[in-house]
Amino acid sequence: MRLLDTILSANRNLRRNKMRTALTVIAVFIGAFTIALTAGVNAGVNDYIDRQLGGMGGDGILEVMARQESGTGMPSGGPAEYKPDVAVSGDAFGVNLTMLTPSDIGDIAKVKNVKEVMPAVVASPTFVQGSNDKKFKMTTSQMIDGINIDIAEGRAPRQSSKDYEIALQHGYAVPLGFKSDADAIGEKLRMTATTPLGIEKTVTATIVGTMNNSLMSQSGALVSNSLNTAIHDISTDGVDSATRDRFLAAVAVLDDTSEEAVAQTKADINKLNDKRYEAFTVDDRIGVISSVINAVTIALIGFGAIALIAAVFGVANTLYMAVQERTREIGLMKAMGMSSRSVFTLFSVEALLIGFWGSLVGIITAFGVGQVINSVAEDTFLKDLTGFVLVQFPALYIAVIMVAIMTIAYLAGTLPARRASKQNPIDALRYE
Repeated sequence: MRLLDTILSANRNLRRNKMRTALTVIAVFIGAFTIALTAGVNAGVNDYIDRQLGGMGGDGILEVMARQESGTGMPSGGPAEYKPDVAVSGDAFGVNLTMLTPSDIGDIAKVKNVKEVMPAVVASPTFVQGSNDKKFKMTTSQMIDGINIDIAEGRAPRQSSKDYEIALQHGYAVPLGFKSDADAIGEKLRMTATTPLGIEKTVTATIVGTMNNSLMSQSGALVSNSLNTAIHDISTDGVDSATRDRFLAAVAVLDDTSEEAVAQTKADINKLNDKRYEAFTVDDRIGVISSVINAVTIALIGFGAIALIAAVFGVANTLYMAVQERTREIGLMKAMGMSSRSVFTLFSVEALLIGFWGSLVGIITAFGVGQVINSVAEDTFLKDLTGFVLVQFPALYIAVIMVAIMTIAYLAGTLPARRASKQNPIDALRYE
């Protein structure tokens, strides 16, 4: 018996008792719908977190900070021993933080597999002006090649560009006097910084792109290295180098970006100079948050699994009843030469079809509900988070869910199918 004939025959057999088959399919549908929708939310949230935290790094990127010793943090830590070769800076709350120096940058650059080290230079203008000449405050972040930027329009600034380039956060273009984010691309933005003596100096940057809003960054713009340096030079004009060249963090760009090489380089930096540094990958940042989200997802998927467990009994019961009702038919088929294997296959395909139709309808319904949720979320509680698609359905997720449910249905149908295949044709024909 050909596979296509088996499938068509199995479909006809399922339609013999439409109500019983429908109820069994509904049980599978509930489990498939719950699991698909939950997995869709998990995919959407993890995708957004990857893109947002991805701005902290990328493949082959390590963030390096000075290890904070006892006493350089909160005062309750006790006083720390004075070390003349360790740079310390006080923040707005009077808490001392160990900073990186040019010497530290040089030491990190000598570590095997480190191609380049970029100190994180914090330099924000006093105010900026667009086409309407209104003055606005704006914080900026330094662009580093290799980090993942969630660009909405245009492109990210180029780290190596000698031109002054800037990418604005979504929603900044209109207040600055431009019609929209797209219209702002290619336009000029004047950025004014103030020297320590109170003298205002202005540089002009080209807007090359806009970024989706981020939960992880309060920066209003991303600037090229040349622009960041120009603003920093104005802000520190006349300040001695010992005070100016202090960095809270640095970014190390690696040659070999394989997982093993990144882990080894991270370990080498962490033990450098008597363990004075701490290196982080973007996965270190993402890992904890993703673990929490995945744990919640697994718990929610458990509810769908409960429905599937109920569906397993439904599938088994449906096929047991079918075997009971079609005992004489089975005997006749075997008497006419159908093998036990073919009988087993026929009933197994019926179980697979129940799983297929239940999972297919469940996933299609979950997709429709997901689109409604995305539409509502975009207009309400996610309206300020551009680029955040709450429910997503990657093809791999859909395939895995369907295969898993069909496999469960198949396993549930094996016992009834085996019983049918073991029927003695003479006894089956005598069955009343």
